Amino acid sequence: MTEHTSQDEGRPSKARRAHLRSTERKTHQTISNLVPIERYYSLASNILAEFDRAVSAQRLDDAFIFGRRFLTFSMEAIPKHDYYRNREKLKAANNADMHRVMDDMEKTVELMDLEELERREIRRRQEEALRVIREREVLMKTEEAEKAATDDLRRKLSMLDSQFPRAPVGETTSKLAKQKQQQQQQQQTEEDVPPIYEDLPPPIPFSPVPPPTVESTTQPPPPSAPPSYNEITPAAAPSYDRIPLSRHRSEYKLKTNTNTSSTSYQQAQSMRSLPVEGGAHHVRSGMGDTLPVPIDETEDGGGSTASLSPLDPTPPPHQQQQPPPPPPPPKVSFTTLRTACTMEYNALLKTQTVQTFILSTYQGRINRPNLDSTNGCAVISPLVAAQHLASPGSGISDLAIEQIIDTVAPPILNRVRNKLGLGALALIIPSDVHDFLVDEGILKQDKFVGVCGGNLLDGLHVKDFLDMMESGGESDNDGSNGSEKMKKKVAVVAPNTTSTTNTSKVAQKVAATLFFHEHVVSIVKVVLSNGTSWFDIVDSLPRRQTGVMGATRTRCKDRDSLRTVLFWYASNKFSQTDVQYIDSNEWDDTMCDLDPRVFQAFAWQE
Repeated sequence: MTEHTSQDEGRPSKARRAHLRSTERKTHQTISNLVPIERYYSLASNILAEFDRAVSAQRLDDAFIFGRRFLTFSMEAIPKHDYYRNREKLKAANNADMHRVMDDMEKTVELMDLEELERREIRRRQEEALRVIREREVLMKTEEAEKAATDDLRRKLSMLDSQFPRAPVGETTSKLAKQKQQQQQQQQTEEDVPPIYEDLPPPIPFSPVPPPTVESTTQPPPPSAPPSYNEITPAAAPSYDRIPLSRHRSEYKLKTNTNTSSTSYQQAQSMRSLPVEGGAHHVRSGMGDTLPVPIDETEDGGGSTASLSPLDPTPPPHQQQQPPPPPPPPKVSFTTLRTACTMEYNALLKTQTVQTFILSTYQGRINRPNLDSTNGCAVISPLVAAQHLASPGSGISDLAIEQIIDTVAPPILNRVRNKLGLGALALIIPSDVHDFLVDEGILKQDKFVGVCGGNLLDGLHVKDFLDMMESGGESDNDGSNGSEKMKKKVAVVAPNTTSTTNTSKVAQKVAATLFFHEHVVSIVKVVLSNGTSWFDIVDSLPRRQTGVMGATRTRCKDRDSLRTVLFWYASNKFSQTDVQYIDSNEWDDTMCDLDPRVFQAFAWQE
């Protein structure tokens, strides 16, 4: 094992297989000795078939999961059955299948290793390609930045050349001197001529413009450059009247012209409010800012505003969003259901609708050869049922139940075990006990009512059993409420028994054996003299009450109380592992043999 583990450490598919093991659903591996071992071998064969199909289709992950399930179930679950050593032919075939699956599993793991190596190579190539692409992107960005810097430098040099042209090559010194002399003369002329203040236009008087009012939410286009004075109107261009210059600057006076001032003022007003295409005015303030003045186009029929109405229009039916489906009701945990059932059970005890009586003995109390009834519930329960139907009056007495546990059951239990080759404490499959009791004439073939099974926590499945207990062979149940597949499986348990349709009355006694969670109890219908009925649950396992330990006889005085007690009985049998399985998995007929909620019931009537 150590060598195999060390070899597995370096395998490429180790992480992949560990992930598959972690994601696999935790299947309940507890098997029942009261279920024929042939069913478990059949279940293993179904898993093996799925494994073979996955291997043929090269679905390696599925093959690994199904192969592991088959090996785990065949090596760990099936050998726990008490009949494991008594089915040599099935055992040998299963062992051969296990050896073949081990070989195929090793081949599957090798293929998974190859796949992982291929995936690693593909990932390496992808990472290498991404690295090359990133390096090229960085290089391209660097080249683009250098090119942009070069173009910017050339642009700046071109601007400098246009503003400061270089002297052509071969130009004479005389020409340069001549140009310098002309520049000096022009500069001297400009210094001698003072500015002509009379030729300047009059200042534009400031006229504050009220702030615009927003009447539309339409955004105006960007402001355009203001037109020149000559583009507005030729008549608005200012005229300049030249006068002789005076030698003294104090004599300079600004010439005013009333017509010019008026024209300039009108021109400035026209510049401050220029129509702009798009339905809005731009008002130019004294600092040169442009303010949009929206215009409501709906007033003159020019269009509609861009703003929407306060309520958006209803979209077309195909665009309307359907309301999300209501969330499913939260699932109630089994612990909560068990608490509620316990409270209801205690309430029934207080009203004495349910009563529990302690018997003076229990199975396994006498620990002597030929008198030990340990694990003999599969024999004790049908014996109680048969004695109840044969008893005069309302039904079986407590004394008769105690005699069955201590005296009648042990010899029959030993005979059945010896016939089947089982150990001294082995549990016996109910069908084997029924066959033996029918052969011995203890159970009557013609008194058999029927068989049912399913989920003991499901009211619909339990309803079939309650109908059978209440009305016996006159049950009009069509089987639609229970688990049909479970009924077919249970029917195989008792191949020598057939359901009868004998007419009977509701007042007739009925007796049943109920197999649940590695244990069998008897449920008998007690008919009273006034025609009413009670239902007694006889459990041969010991229970301590008021300081006394013994088997129990729980009396339910109506059908509803029987249903409540059955639920309470089942809920107290579950372990913490069972509770986790119930909370995590819905009932599935195909997995009923491994489900802790499964029950089987056989009924007879007088």
